[in-house]
Amino acid sequence: MGANLRVIRRKIKTVGNIWQITRAMQMVAASKLKRVQPRVESSREYLRRLAEITADVASRVPAELHPYLQERPVRNVGLLLVAGDKGLAGSHNANIFRLAEQYMAEAQVPVTLLTVGARATEFARRRGWNDVFSVAAPSTGESRDAVQMARTARGLFDGGSIDGLDMLYTQFISPLRRPATLTQLLPIVGSETAEGAGGEYIFEPPAEELLGSLLPRTVEAQIINMMLQSVAAEHAARMTAMSAATENAAELRQNLVRDLNRARQAGITTELLEVVGGADALAHGD
Repeated sequence: MGANLRVIRRKIKTVGNIWQITRAMQMVAASKLKRVQPRVESSREYLRRLAEITADVASRVPAELHPYLQERPVRNVGLLLVAGDKGLAGSHNANIFRLAEQYMAEAQVPVTLLTVGARATEFARRRGWNDVFSVAAPSTGESRDAVQMARTARGLFDGGSIDGLDMLYTQFISPLRRPATLTQLLPIVGSETAEGAGGEYIFEPPAEELLGSLLPRTVEAQIINMMLQSVAAEHAARMTAMSAATENAAELRQNLVRDLNRARQAGITTELLEVVGGADALAHGD
């Protein structure tokens, strides 16, 4: 009985340590999410306003004047795969990788892969997919790698190495809504071009030249925003996963404490029965 009590106490201590770790990880993830969310929102608002201006200018210029608006024969497509740098985030990375495997299986042309996040790079290499460029997932306070990746991806399209660019990332709608999403970035099709409701404008520089500056900037802003969304989604997924783990650890600890109390009561009952039995035997012996 004593050995059994020691085992239960050891389990309680272990589960208590796990509870402390998962609770700490939950709080860290919540803190990081709180820091990155304003960046996601500001990036989203910047992208929205930039896209409005670009669409308005594009509506006044023939589409054939810029390669980003033209569809061309696809001989090689680029895939920008965005995942996290760490695990313990529930199904965050698994959902992206499942979609990536489906994409690669259905691809009709060679795929040039670019990866964001250590997990995406590891996954691609385990599958035998060669990535031409990889960066770490952007942190809550620094997006230099995101800018570098955006310019690299755009450079591949500009140089003719790829004829289309798709992006696989986790969209951040809310901490509980984080769908894995596939988006076509280049060429820009189905553009929500403005219909010129605001009247005539005089552009300086001319609209054609202005569009040549706005479109690359819009594509880069879109990539950066999606990468930041993926980072926010990873923190939210980890916060949710660690919250569930903390609750499970607390429940398991409660059950173990209950088992410990029952074992102690059973031990006390057994000892009392032995004492009563021994007293009985002495009484009859006399």
